[in-house]
Amino acid sequence: MSLEVPKSGLTKRVILVLLYGALLIAPIDMFLYLYVGASYLTVPLFGMIAAPALFITLITFTEIARYYGKPLTKQEIFLIYNLLGASVSAIYFVGFIYQGYFRICPIAKEIYDPFSGKSLYDLLPSWYSPPESSFMARTFLNPGWFSVIAVGLGFFVCYMLFEIGLGLLLSYVYVEVEELPFPTANVDANTILVLSERELVRTRVFSLSAIIGIIWSIITFGTPSVVGGSLGIRTGPLTFVDLTPWINRYIQGPVFGVTFEIFPYTFGWIWLDPSPVISMFIASYAVWFFGNIFALRIPLDVFKDFQQEYRPGMTIDLLMWRSWLWIWASFLLGAGLGVALVAIIRSRRYLVSSFRALAKIKGRSAVGYPPLWIILSAWIGGGIGAVILIQTILPNFPIWASIVFTLLLPFINASVNARGRG
Repeated sequence: MSLEVPKSGLTKRVILVLLYGALLIAPIDMFLYLYVGASYLTVPLFGMIAAPALFITLITFTEIARYYGKPLTKQEIFLIYNLLGASVSAIYFVGFIYQGYFRICPIAKEIYDPFSGKSLYDLLPSWYSPPESSFMARTFLNPGWFSVIAVGLGFFVCYMLFEIGLGLLLSYVYVEVEELPFPTANVDANTILVLSERELVRTRVFSLSAIIGIIWSIITFGTPSVVGGSLGIRTGPLTFVDLTPWINRYIQGPVFGVTFEIFPYTFGWIWLDPSPVISMFIASYAVWFFGNIFALRIPLDVFKDFQQEYRPGMTIDLLMWRSWLWIWASFLLGAGLGVALVAIIRSRRYLVSSFRALAKIKGRSAVGYPPLWIILSAWIGGGIGAVILIQTILPNFPIWASIVFTLLLPFINASVNARGRG
């Protein structure tokens, strides 16, 4: 029995939507990022777009196509859903402006490195921040920016190759061979089906959910922004309340906040088995609430730096960052490696069988995977390219550390995360 070959979704209409994202959404978000200091339409990471911008764009173009009597197909909506983030990823390059700012910022000349005794300004390498003279030209088309942009683009390309190759490999292992259910994928799949097929029950649920979300957003975003300023209470959206400074008046150490966004409260219902959600809840409180309390009270050298830096009144961001830096980063890294090794050992037969199956693929396979040599070339090539870049710009950096943190740990981390999601 032959498998039905799926239709291609790469059409002129899809390209038009992607151009809309690149030419309209990305510039608007760049302006917000530079003017307000926050990115509201995209996530400042490669290929990520915020949910509001994604769904507004999807609904707008699916309705336009349906109005003209040529609805978008599932394949077209799938590509828009997954590639719109890539089309707005130009916001990544705004980071070059921030890197250059360190060169002309007066504060950079007042911050000194305790090891070398030099200021941050003197320690900035040319491949990270261009010379001051380059800012007089008011353009990126200046020789001083060449090394900065070249290094940034180099890491960008290596990252994309590494992510795509490793993603294809783990997708085949956990989806095709091990056949894990991946419950969160149903959310994305049902969204695409609702927008393409318009099945009555699903469409009603989707519409009702959208209405609830709009009403809740008006309450949490619109009302505080409009009414709060006039009443002298607060301005801006009411999306998160940081209770950490208040709790730390009575108990030192715990991190606690309340979000008013709907998604975190509904996401856990995706899992039919509640054990993952319960485990995450217990682990979160064990680390950030009770763990911080014990770390401030137990007189051990391992907690000394955190105890010296702690101050009552710290915000949730500051307290989480400092406790992560001094305590939890090494602990969770070790725990993660232990979990990863157990997961890899348990999945070793699936890994072996996946490599064997991928090695037999000639050309395009029935499930759409490229041959094994292409997957491995993208994955290993991207990783080795990143290692070469690191060693080129930092020749004294230990090469073993580059290999471990560029090739080994990302593979372990991706394997654990993929299996956890599955």
